[in-house]
Amino acid sequence: MAVNNLIMLVAFAPIVMFLCGVANVVVPPKVLITSVVVFIVIPLAAGWLTRTAVLTFHGQEWFEQNFLPSPLP
Repeated sequence: MAVNNLIMLVAFAPIVMFLCGVANVVVPPKVLITSVVVFIVIPLAAGWLTRTAVLTFHGQEWFEQNFLPSPLP
């Protein structure tokens, strides 16, 4: 998931600009930058901060046994 977010961080804006150019839709650069920050940068940073905080306060073993497992069978 992190690799996908890092790729999207670099590739999202050029792909959107290309597709909007093909469809003759004008998207202001500020709107595009805002969408990258809101939908990619903030969730990526929140995930990294959560992982770092949980590992710091609870340790690797607790993280792998309690935090990561899915509650579904």
